[in-house]
Amino acid sequence: MPRSRTWAGLRATAAFGLTALLASAETGIGARAETAQTTDQEAAAERLAFVSDNVVFTFYHELGHALIDLLDVPVMGREEDAVDALAVLLSSWRRAPEVADAMIVSAAESFAISDEWAAMEGEAFVFWDEHSLDPQRFYSILCLYYGGEPDALEDLANDVGLPEDRRDLCIEERLQTERAWSGVLDQLEKSKNSRFEKGLSLIKDAPETADNRAAAELLGQDNALEQAIADFNASFATPSALTVTLTGCGEANAFYDPESRNIILCYELVGEFREQIDWALEEDS
Repeated sequence: MPRSRTWAGLRATAAFGLTALLASAETGIGARAETAQTTDQEAAAERLAFVSDNVVFTFYHELGHALIDLLDVPVMGREEDAVDALAVLLSSWRRAPEVADAMIVSAAESFAISDEWAAMEGEAFVFWDEHSLDPQRFYSILCLYYGGEPDALEDLANDVGLPEDRRDLCIEERLQTERAWSGVLDQLEKSKNSRFEKGLSLIKDAPETADNRAAAELLGQDNALEQAIADFNASFATPSALTVTLTGCGEANAFYDPESRNIILCYELVGEFREQIDWALEEDS
């Protein structure tokens, strides 16, 4: 039986009419406030959930780059699109449904907000960038997620305006993505006698600026990233040890360094996620 969901609080974004979900009243973690006014406690919960969801989704994305490097995975098309797809799959497979719902919604909403900010600033599209455009990433993430459970996620598809013709393709694309990444993850899965023995470890550098200390303090209010790393290590092994480092970078960024085999998550990016949700909550007040 498909699980029931109630999606509410759509935000129409500027320039492209993107819609960003503010929420399912049933999601629990990351649930979006449905009323015009939110209490300080609700806003704090919103902020923490949105930031944590996006940090973990970003970790999954960068983990994809690391696995492509370590296993020499051939990629047809943009590598950035391929690792976005892995982040959707890991969010779906490795987490409880209601937690996955919230994470996907938060990740898609982040791209919608980023696009709206760019439109407000009059920024031109960067067509030469290695990443797809934010509007494309918004729809691609939601499309791939919908394709995994189309019956359960019908309301979500309706809310974001996913065209009927596109929905059938979402199901096909999800199956294609699962086949591609399953072949990679099968090599790492401990229950399938992976020949590898290494794993992931987390390092948190001491933040050196007030903004980065605030970002680190916010992220430290839960252990979502630690749980995601522990969950991966419990099920998978990697050919070489990988380090995940939270550190100051001087810019809002995240990346994989193949030389040091280090996934870098910048405190400045955590701060940017906080700015996004604070702006969204202000817009909805």
